[in-house]
Amino acid sequence: MRRKIFSLIAAMATMMMGYAQTTIEFNITDIGEGVTLSVSKVEGMGGKSFFRQDLKEGTFNYILTCDSVMEDLSYIGVHVFEKSTHSFLGRHNVYLNVGDKIHVTGSGNNPSRWKTDSKHAGQLFYEAMNTEELIDLNEQTNSTLNQLRTPNANIDSLRTMFEELNSKVTKIRADILSKLPIDEYWLEYYSIVSGEFALDPESTICKILLPLYDRLSEADKKSHYGKIITANIFNKQIEIGDKMQDHDLYDIDGKLRHLADYSGRDMLVEFGSFFCGPCRMATPILDYLYKAGDGSCSIVSVNNDTKNQFDDMMRGEDVSFPIINDREGEAGIFSTYKVKAVPTFYVFNKEGIVTDTWMGLKVETLFDAVTKTSSFKWATKVET
Repeated sequence: MRRKIFSLIAAMATMMMGYAQTTIEFNITDIGEGVTLSVSKVEGMGGKSFFRQDLKEGTFNYILTCDSVMEDLSYIGVHVFEKSTHSFLGRHNVYLNVGDKIHVTGSGNNPSRWKTDSKHAGQLFYEAMNTEELIDLNEQTNSTLNQLRTPNANIDSLRTMFEELNSKVTKIRADILSKLPIDEYWLEYYSIVSGEFALDPESTICKILLPLYDRLSEADKKSHYGKIITANIFNKQIEIGDKMQDHDLYDIDGKLRHLADYSGRDMLVEFGSFFCGPCRMATPILDYLYKAGDGSCSIVSVNNDTKNQFDDMMRGEDVSFPIINDREGEAGIFSTYKVKAVPTFYVFNKEGIVTDTWMGLKVETLFDAVTKTSSFKWATKVET
């Protein structure tokens, strides 16, 4: 009798698990040869791929079970690449809840043209911002960018064409945003496009985007994405000669930290992410420089990945210099400094004044910025 009861409980548990199973069914046709499809769980600045397959037969019919990645899920990103060249062909976002059974259908190698039948609020917003007109214009924009990279290209003509296409795309997006209700997905999207203000606040694109800010309520402005939007539009770029701006930051032990904790010496600060290739390349260089100076010049890396990602990635880090986390992501110190891309570097003197800043990994500049400060003293021996 006891065995029968246990069998019944097991059967009921299996039925419940089957009923609640979260799946995405792909039915894609007319896929070209040599294409790779990758599916990632997206969180914060990065994501973790949990499915990858080379597509060879012109179709992709597959049911993907997603239960193992549903905790703290933002959304799932489907990325398509050319296998031989690693060229990125496009992406398709899939929003889903636990227990959903979602279908992704379409044809061709551009996943922007695929359709997903999810009723998730994020999916509905994504589809509203992914009209056929915008897809066509984005393909033209990408084609123009590719032509700009070719030898003997007519740079002036192609650049004018690119700017016109980009402005047209922005006008359409702004028009759609002006008619959609404001929710977290609207705010997230506007926070991304408002990054244009960090590049050139006087540009035509920014003049198109600015009126959308008037739609935000005070509560919207105080939200996570609202803080990013406000900073992108109104914060002054921190430049050479400006004083250090600080923020609440945290180390791997969860202890509250500030940039001021490491001041009193010349200091190099890297703004980066564990999901940034050049940032990962910079890590051993920063470690060497810190050891070479025996800590005489402060070197600090400020990371804006989520707390979970930071804690997970730091378990594998073995560096001598401090890496600290901004738990507000792009809404914290990154928005204060209007960081346009990672890695971005700032150099501060002993008084906390910016003496240099640049974007991107420039090894020679990095070496000079540290070793030529007044605080730096070469160690007698450098352990590598």
